[in-house]
Amino acid sequence: MKLDKLIKDNKLVERLDKVDPDNASGSKNDGINYWKGKKIVTLADWKRKLVRGGKPFQKGTEEDQRIKEALQFFPDDYEKSVLAFVVPQELKEARNKWCHQYLELMYFRENLKCSRLFCYNCLLCPDKEKSGRYVGISRLVARAIEVNNDDEDDMNNNNSKSPRTSSLYPCSVLNIFKCPYDSDLNSKKPKRQQQKRKKEGAEKDSNSYDIDDLFLFSAYARRVESAFIKAIKEKSTVPIMNVEDIYNALTDRKTLDKLLQQGLDEKNLEYRDEIVEFFMSIKDRVRMEDLTFYKPTDV
Repeated sequence: MKLDKLIKDNKLVERLDKVDPDNASGSKNDGINYWKGKKIVTLADWKRKLVRGGKPFQKGTEEDQRIKEALQFFPDDYEKSVLAFVVPQELKEARNKWCHQYLELMYFRENLKCSRLFCYNCLLCPDKEKSGRYVGISRLVARAIEVNNDDEDDMNNNNSKSPRTSSLYPCSVLNIFKCPYDSDLNSKKPKRQQQKRKKEGAEKDSNSYDIDDLFLFSAYARRVESAFIKAIKEKSTVPIMNVEDIYNALTDRKTLDKLLQQGLDEKNLEYRDEIVEFFMSIKDRVRMEDLTFYKPTDV
């Protein structure tokens, strides 16, 4: 009998449960008891593997063994502390891989406790700015690509007196599992809204952006943020002393290119031309009031 047929009939799950009946069905009724070859146990049971007898982890042979054991299982639920447990240096790579796979499991199960976490790298998520260490590039880009509904209003009402602009930022949903820009959801929209993604991106209206666009634009914004913060912290050939300097750098091709050349590491420099082209495509819609001048405390 084929594997998918076994899973569909739930017989494979039943056989695994008979072999290892502890925590057999987990807390989810999705028939998934193993992930990436590791058993899924309750969150409480997983935590007990790290903290036994009420004693937290301390470096040592016995404690290291407990961590190695915990890395052979996945909790069935999300808790932020699970991603923060301390491991010795030699287990960091294994821990990082485990954390990645754990989040994949939470995403697969559409765990609502971390639905906002998966939005963090989206252009429309405001969480990055809450730390106060950003100059507002994500907000600026989001508002620059907002659709102006003036033309649509004119079509529907010739008496329309003023344009209306739909606000994208911040996102009002912040739930990756109900994302209004999900490609699958967009595919159900009328054909006039199903436009192919263009490299220059900003030529679309906001109704046609999908989740891939927003994560791509966020990556652009993150790299530019990094370059600005480095310029503020260090002596730069592109002095950044206030919001006006930030605005001028974002709207002048040569200045932005120079800023990125000195502010990006070798890995990210390959995206320099692409980033410059994108920002030049939205420069006429960049608003100074969307920016913030962040002065690091260690400058």
